[in-house]
Amino acid sequence: MITAKGGLSGDIDNRLIRKFLEHYDETKNDVLVIGHHGATKLKQAHVDYTYYFDLPEHDYVNVDPLMDITRRYAKSRIFYQNYISLSQQEIKDVDLSEVVSSKGRVADLSTVGKDMVTEKTYIFEPSSYAVAAYLENSILRLTISQFIYDSRLAQVASRFKAMSAAKERSIENAALLHTEYNRSKRNQVDTRLKESLAGLKKIRAGGANLRF
Repeated sequence: MITAKGGLSGDIDNRLIRKFLEHYDETKNDVLVIGHHGATKLKQAHVDYTYYFDLPEHDYVNVDPLMDITRRYAKSRIFYQNYISLSQQEIKDVDLSEVVSSKGRVADLSTVGKDMVTEKTYIFEPSSYAVAAYLENSILRLTISQFIYDSRLAQVASRFKAMSAAKERSIENAALLHTEYNRSKRNQVDTRLKESLAGLKKIRAGGANLRF
């Protein structure tokens, strides 16, 4: 799962955790989490993760450690945030084995045309299996990298949306507080004025009853 580095990212990580928990089985699944915020959320949900990586900050992302871990498992499902627009981001989950097999599937040689690159018309060195393995490795690397970049973009957009909403709420709260301040100040002035008038009435009443 790919999450934000820290807080102030809106509700996008919370939505990702909820979707992850719908698929998670502690007796069958190991968890790899990218991003400190996601690791914190998993601990709050009492889920132990097996692997942890910081979310990369640089443009270049080295996904080789992730690939080494992924190859140890028969199936791997990745949960990430997908950017749709500045105001909309969605949570997606993808089976990595299906992505690689669908993009790197070998066609039936008896059904392909002569213009296709196959063992019928080309010689593969060192072998067709080695070429297929290289292509599969490249597809996996590009897929994981793309998901990380998509998540980072969605996280930035979600943070922008959350900060914009916070700014709007702060402006509204400031206006309400200013109104309450003016109301309290006016009430204080009115109270003092009433006390002054009441005191003046007492003084006048006392003067009328004064005898020499």
